[in-house]
Amino acid sequence: MLGLDPVEPMTEEECLALLATERVGRVSVSMSAMPVILPVRFSLVGRDILVAPGADPRVCDALTDTVVAFEAGHFDPADDRGWSVMVVGWSSRVDLAGHDIRAGSPPVASPAPAPGTDERVRMLRPSVMAGGRFAGAPARPTPR
Repeated sequence: MLGLDPVEPMTEEECLALLATERVGRVSVSMSAMPVILPVRFSLVGRDILVAPGADPRVCDALTDTVVAFEAGHFDPADDRGWSVMVVGWSSRVDLAGHDIRAGSPPVASPAPAPGTDERVRMLRPSVMAGGRFAGAPARPTPR
């Protein structure tokens, strides 16, 4: 037996609250007809996710006008607890000048944008959001 613990489902509100505590996630995109999972920096704007895919134009193109899967989470090996949030939604280019980024949420790190816009930033508008908590391993039996 692997000793895998059940995952406790979370509400969307819990998912958003936990996503707000992280700045790095992963996106799954299709590049050259192959699935690719990439680390990205992100910030929340309401329930939308601003993603900085980096300077590679192939990644930017793969994150434009398409359905994208996104995941972020945290795991603490010291207490064997953590969480993971998965989002599926439509990704598109975003004009940062048109968005009021919530106070206290740092802007998405990205290379120098054109004035008033950042062609390298994408917005993921969630259609599906689900998350779960890993409750930690049960106490191990003491050897006799």
